[in-house]
Amino acid sequence: MIVMDLEWNRGNDDVCLDEVLQIGAVRIDGAGARISDTFNAYIRPTVHAELNVAAALLPDVDKFRKSELSFATAYMKFVKWCADDTVFASWGSSDWEVLRKNADYWKLPSPDSVDVIDLQASFSGSVGASSHMALYKAVQYCMIPDIFDFHSALNDAMYAALLTEWIEPDRMTLHKSVNKRVELLNKRFDRQQKHRSEYFNSPAGVLNSRCVRRIECPICGRRIWIDIWHSCDEEHYYSMFSCKEHGEFICRLTVMRNENGWRGCSTVPAITMDELENYQRAKAAVLHKCLGREGKRKAGLQRRRKAISIQA
Repeated sequence: MIVMDLEWNRGNDDVCLDEVLQIGAVRIDGAGARISDTFNAYIRPTVHAELNVAAALLPDVDKFRKSELSFATAYMKFVKWCADDTVFASWGSSDWEVLRKNADYWKLPSPDSVDVIDLQASFSGSVGASSHMALYKAVQYCMIPDIFDFHSALNDAMYAALLTEWIEPDRMTLHKSVNKRVELLNKRFDRQQKHRSEYFNSPAGVLNSRCVRRIECPICGRRIWIDIWHSCDEEHYYSMFSCKEHGEFICRLTVMRNENGWRGCSTVPAITMDELENYQRAKAAVLHKCLGREGKRKAGLQRRRKAISIQA
């Protein structure tokens, strides 16, 4: 099994490419097995003129800038290193899509048909987490010594490989990333109505609003609640939800502000490559877990206690 991780730069220009800066990977014989080999390649950025804020803060930023290795060379070395391994895994589902886009950009053989395991989903399901856990939180949960920097591709791949020991065997399921994309694109449904929230004093109020979180399956109308939003900016939020009968869909939330405060509008858009790319971009950025009734009650109680302590 190959467990891999990427670091990339989204850039601040008009080139729509998450440029890969580092490919890191480890080889293990199976879930929970020891690491038998490693791969690491730092890639000199050439597509975007500048690094964005997140990429500039990566611990190995100087190694990217000083590297003489191109993506094409690093990618082909990685393919050669993988040899005949047929089982791949990564923490989350976005890395293989980013790798594919970079391969397409440089006109290299694309890994579209590769079978991969989403270790983040597998681990979170195994430990009973209500949402997908960040890598550093999973490491803390399993009390693995975090002696190496996170957000370095080789280190993250190593941590992900170690976490496979806590994944239940039936959770380690293979899927073809390309198949899911094609399945989503093939779904057709009528244009869906928009759900508008009331006005709030902050974006958080909109994200937790029942009005924008209450979504229907676009085919059968079954009511479904959104529990998590992903976003890479302050205006557009995405979530993927599932209908037991008709599968998965994307929900898009647009948050706007005017003189009355913050307001949101959510809908289930037609599934296009652009929407899938927007969702993947958001999923790789910021996660907001919505507050349920119990969470709102606790938050309100904490605010009241804080107000009382200030008055005292």
